[in-house]
Amino acid sequence: MVRKHTRGERSEGDRAERRQNNQGGNGGQNGQNGQGKSNQGGKKNNHDRNNRRQRHENRNREPQPSVTKEELAELKVADLRAKAAELGVEGAGLKKAELVDAVYEAICKAEGFTEVTGVLDIMGDGYGFLRTSGYLPGENDIYVGLATIRKSGLRKGDMVSGVTRPARPNDKFAALQKVTAVNGHAPELMALRPKFSELTPIFPDERLWMEHGRTTTTARVIDLTA
Repeated sequence: MVRKHTRGERSEGDRAERRQNNQGGNGGQNGQNGQGKSNQGGKKNNHDRNNRRQRHENRNREPQPSVTKEELAELKVADLRAKAAELGVEGAGLKKAELVDAVYEAICKAEGFTEVTGVLDIMGDGYGFLRTSGYLPGENDIYVGLATIRKSGLRKGDMVSGVTRPARPNDKFAALQKVTAVNGHAPELMALRPKFSELTPIFPDERLWMEHGRTTTTARVIDLTA
């Protein structure tokens, strides 16, 4: 026997069904809102990571002159002479290649990139300084980082030539950015030179006479006293 529902029971059932549907809808909406917030949070985290990565790359990127020699070489001679006049470079009588070099050198100098030469003095912590005025510390010394010393195989007492980068606000000394020569040779050759302490000493096995003829009295005295 099938029991028929009364009007009150049907109304109560309809209200219960509507409540269930509303709860399901709210749950789905809340789930969508939660997923939306999660996506927004993920995008923000990715954006922050990208910003941190960019700042790190900017800190590690070595500063460079605002223009390269290749870019200057593409200019017309008239434009080069105009730029030389702005920088105070005398360009009269110079060929284009010479004018490019002169303008590039002036730009580098104006932006803080200068060529230096000095004797390397390495500190106990591994970094060093180029002594540009003799062998004693001075105000114009150039800081040489540990990474530069290792990369170029530099040793204490080397005569190093290179290019400095512009000094940063908190830097006490200008820093060496690029090594161009070591003891008059290419930096690449320094990795091939032996260490002095590992060389085999060769001692003389016969006497060296200083006297040559009877007129060399001083040499004769050296032979008698040596």
